[in-house]
Amino acid sequence: TFDNVVIKGIHTSRMPIKTARAGQSISLALKKVKRSATRKGQVIIGPQANPIATWEFDADIFVITHSTTISTNYEAVIHCGCTRQTATIIDIKGVLRAGLRGRVRFRYKYRAEFIQNGDRIIFREGKTKGIGNVVKVYN
Repeated sequence: TFDNVVIKGIHTSRMPIKTARAGQSISLALKKVKRSATRKGQVIIGPQANPIATWEFDADIFVITHSTTISTNYEAVIHCGCTRQTATIIDIKGVLRAGLRGRVRFRYKYRAEFIQNGDRIIFREGKTKGIGNVVKVYN
């Protein structure tokens, strides 16, 4: 879910700043928000962007290394921006082995995340590694 917050202060490298731009690494002091209510990977976004967290998304992926064939119910850790979470492949088009490309549908395992079409992802599990792009997000 998305909550409205008030920002009291912005810091970068332990120095106060007045503004921040997209892509900067910053720390925020949020008014009336407990530290336990936040976690890594959360986004600060304006309400005009109409943010929606999603459980499922399609991605075009490239498998860099994997010892066998990847099929449905395969679980890997997905890194997308600042977020990282285990996701399961629930649909796959074709066969995926090391060095091959394909389109898969991932479903996050624990909580919905904010991702958008065009976001780059990295997935890993043991010695398996792969990269890809989000092509469709399901609400």
